Amino acid sequence: MGLIAVSFVPWIMASTGDWGAALALAAFMTIGVGFITYAALRQPAGRKARAPREARTSTPEKSPINWKAGGRRVFTFLLAGPLAGVAALTLSLWLYGAMAHSEPTLRLFAILFAFPLIWAVLSIFATYDMPVIKRGGIVVLSGVLGALGTQFLV
Repeated sequence: MGLIAVSFVPWIMASTGDWGAALALAAFMTIGVGFITYAALRQPAGRKARAPREARTSTPEKSPINWKAGGRRVFTFLLAGPLAGVAALTLSLWLYGAMAHSEPTLRLFAILFAFPLIWAVLSIFATYDMPVIKRGGIVVLSGVLGALGTQFLV
């Protein structure tokens, strides 16, 4: 991973900051697709299918709906998806405002790089095996702090 990060330097030095970084990202994505294709082609052809699941014997005809578990699942989905995305957006906007004295292309590159990373980290926190209130607090508090930081910077 460190070698990939270090290899961005010649790309950026070869052209402007935005163009060199865009070329490097496109090249590394293409190389990644090549590695995945190579691994898929090397996969053995005659893999056996999994054994079928055993039939469930004690399933009642009409099972009662577990509203608590269903609500927890829906909340976790909303927390890991749209709520974590909004929180990542506010934190990225805060980063954009904090870099006010930088070049606009550098600011744009920073938030385009930071936004998916922040969203992924917050989504991981949203699906941890901890109480729902703690998970929700981490994501919502991150979004609120990002919004407050943006408000004071812009």
